[in-house]
Amino acid sequence: MEKSKISIIVYYLFYLILIIGLIGSIFLPTLYDMFSGIPTKFIEHTLIYRIAFYTCYFIALFIVWMLIKIFKDLYKDTPFKKEVENKLKIIAISFEILALIVIAKFVFIPTILTIAVSLISFIVGLCFYTLSQVFKIAITYKDEIDFTV
Repeated sequence: MEKSKISIIVYYLFYLILIIGLIGSIFLPTLYDMFSGIPTKFIEHTLIYRIAFYTCYFIALFIVWMLIKIFKDLYKDTPFKKEVENKLKIIAISFEILALIVIAKFVFIPTILTIAVSLISFIVGLCFYTLSQVFKIAITYKDEIDFTV
């Protein structure tokens, strides 16, 4: 199947996000201090908070990497493969872990934004799990059709 122009843009946008994210990881404490709006510097937070922050950051980069892999699979032979379903489940689990970490962050810095981000992460995780189930059923239908032909 031929890629549309928007698909090509999205594909390269994923790569751009991943590259900027990897480069940004080097400067993460400095970026945190510049943009957080919290008077406490990154290095002054507890070790657990800093580990959780880095974990969230790298989970987000991992999700982008998995989306790149899924995007590549969509334009190969057929997108209805077990690998795509598994990648969608991995992304769903990653979002749920992200939601748990953000909820735990609420202990250190309680804000309404923390609750909103954790809720959004939780809902997005459920959406990806639902999408993986749609793919699972589509794969089953595809296999049944392939066997009858």
